[in-house]
Amino acid sequence: MNLVSDFKMACRQRCPLCNEGALFKSDGSMGINDVCGYCGADLSSYDIGDGAVVFMIFILGFLIIPLALIFEYIVSPPLWLHAVIWSIICLGIIFKAMPVIKTYIIILENRHRKSN
Repeated sequence: MNLVSDFKMACRQRCPLCNEGALFKSDGSMGINDVCGYCGADLSSYDIGDGAVVFMIFILGFLIIPLALIFEYIVSPPLWLHAVIWSIICLGIIFKAMPVIKTYIIILENRHRKSN
C-alpha cells in the first residue's frame, strides 16, 4: 500500500475491508454506515472524531490564504467581494474533500488498528 493507492481507494468512499460496500449513509449526512452492505463488516467501531476537520483547516489555510493574497494584489476588490468569493470556494472544497479525508482516516485506522 502506498499513498497513491490509498488516495484512489479513499476517493471511492467504500468499505476499507472489501472495497465494495458504501462507507457513508445515503441520507447525505456523511455519517458512517453501521454495517457494510456488501461484506457485513462492522463499521460502527471506527472513530474519526475531529481528525478530518483538522486536516481541512490545514488544507484550506495553505490553499486559500495565498490565493486570497494574490487575488488582492492583482485585482484589489472590495472586502465584501473577498468574503463572497472565498466563502463559496471554501464551502465547495469542504463538501468535495471532507468525505475523501474521512475515508482516508478510516483506511489508516483499519490498517493500523491493533487486532484483539
